[in-house]
Amino acid sequence: MKFIACTPWKGREADDSVFYTLPDTALKQGGQPFFVPESGLPCVMRPCLAVRICRQGRGVGERFAGRYYDAVTCAAHFVAKGLLESLVADGLPWDEAVGFDGAVCIGQFLPVTDDSADREMPCTTFDTLLRYSIGDSNHTTTVLTTAADIRRFLSAASSHFTLHQGDIALLPATTATQEILVNEDSRVVGETNGAMLLKFNIK
Repeated sequence: MKFIACTPWKGREADDSVFYTLPDTALKQGGQPFFVPESGLPCVMRPCLAVRICRQGRGVGERFAGRYYDAVTCAAHFVAKGLLESLVADGLPWDEAVGFDGAVCIGQFLPVTDDSADREMPCTTFDTLLRYSIGDSNHTTTVLTTAADIRRFLSAASSHFTLHQGDIALLPATTATQEILVNEDSRVVGETNGAMLLKFNIK
C-alpha cells in the first residue's frame, strides 16, 4: 500500500500538479495522537479527502477512473514545512519532510455506492470538514470535492504511478485553506458528508 499525493492544485487542474508517493509507514493509526516532529518546524497540516483504490490500473482514462475507488474519508497530511523548504532550497530529496512515520491521519472509510461514484454523476460532492481546535479557538476548513475531481486526480496520477488495490489517494484542499499551522495541545475532528470519521489530538 502507498499514498499518492500531489502539490495543491492550481485552479483545480490536476495536470498542473506534481505527484509523489508516501510509504505505508506514513499512516498514523486511527485515534492515536499526532506528535509534532522536533525537527523541521514549523509543522503544517494539509486537509485532504482520502480515496481508497479498489483495483489495479495504469494510464486510466478520466472517463473510467470512477471504477477505481470504492470509499472516501477525511484525512490530515502533516508536513515539516521548515525542513521541506530547507531540502528544496538545497536541491535535495524531500521525502523525510512529507512522508515521515505518522505523517498521514485518515478517518474511517465511508463506502461509496455505485451511484455516487458513477461516471454519469459528475456533480456528486464529497463535503469534507476538518475542525481544528486550539484551546477555546476553533478553525474549520472545507475540502469540497466532486466525483469529477476524483476521476481527474486518479487519471492524472495513474499516468505516473500504477494504482494498486489498497492504495490511498490524498486529494488536497482546493476551495479552502490549503495549510494550517500546527500547535501542540490541540484537536482535529473530521467529517465527510456530515458523518464524523476522524478525531485525534496533537501533542
